Amino acid sequence: MQVRLLFFGNLTDAVPSSTLDWDWNGQRFAVVDLLQSLYVNYPKLKGKTFRVAVNQQFVETNFALTDGDEVALMPPFSGG
Repeated sequence: MQVRLLFFGNLTDAVPSSTLDWDWNGQRFAVVDLLQSLYVNYPKLKGKTFRVAVNQQFVETNFALTDGDEVALMPPFSGG
């Protein structure tokens, strides 16, 4: 299974690219599993504040991911 990861704002400082294709070979694949893997591979993400959106909808960490999903990690933002 593969998902596309999109990083925004200050999160791009913690990863090598603003877009990554992430492969997963496990049985269960939820947002929480993805985050745990990301924290191991990119420890600078730990402690950062962000929300997760899957296919342009904000989700909770127990949300189940499927092949081809687009996962965006978005820090807090404000508008004017």
